Amino acid sequence: MPKLIFVKIASYCDSELVPTIMDCMDKADRPENLRFGICWQHREDEALPDICKGSQFRIVDVLWNESKTIQSA
Repeated sequence: MPKLIFVKIASYCDSELVPTIMDCMDKADRPENLRFGICWQHREDEALPDICKGSQFRIVDVLWNESKTIQSA
């Protein structure tokens, strides 16, 4: 069984999500062994990038206005 590398990304209305994923894949010796877990916080009018629809990706889909803010005391 190949060794897998898990990459966790928190993405909040982030235009750099796809370039970040592409950079990871470009720099990996074996990009097929990468697995991505992405918390994708987005606006209603944003579509999930096509690159994130493969079997290497697990997406937690959260609308931006449903995110919770943690306030310190």
